Amino acid sequence: MINKAILLGRLGADPDVRTVGNEGKKVARVRLATTESYKPKNGDRKEQTEWHTINFWSPLAEVVEKYLRKGALIYAEGRIQIREYTDNEGTKRFATEIQGSVMKMCSSRNEEAPRNEAPAPKRNDQNYDILDDLPF
Repeated sequence: MINKAILLGRLGADPDVRTVGNEGKKVARVRLATTESYKPKNGDRKEQTEWHTINFWSPLAEVVEKYLRKGALIYAEGRIQIREYTDNEGTKRFATEIQGSVMKMCSSRNEEAPRNEAPAPKRNDQNYDILDDLPF
């Protein structure tokens, strides 16, 4: 059986890093936004954003704490977990979270504003990609 989520999105806030247990293990919780854009029949472009909570545990939590900030673009993989809890009013609630196992930074720490598109790489005649020579 497979339980896997694969996400590419931007952090909505700085990571929330906590130390848990007697061993001093860290957990970094991030809120990740993924946005889908589509064009309905009326022609107006629409966007729909989904928010995901991802927990990264040590040692990945230390990397998240050190390098990630609000607005960072990341690729994340993990397993989906539904957690049950009781709120302050005694109501039973459920939270869907991702227990992150892979994280790749896709933007630099100092990147200013999110970009809609990455610029196309400039082609230099002396430095061409080997894939250009493939017959298919």
